Amino acid sequence: MAIAISATWTAHPGKEGVVRDALAKLVPATRAEPWLGNPLEDRPGATTAR
Repeated sequence: MAIAISATWTAHPGKEGVVRDALAKLVPATRAEPWLGNPLEDRPGATTAR
């Protein structure tokens, strides 16, 4: 099962760096989540629907 998430971040003029810095911190942390890959199989107590 694939999951796609899309987000649009809007910055005030001159504040683009704030958004860039926030994303630079979020991306590695999100990718490090242990359930990323197949959230239905990797989370404790989760079951795979068939």
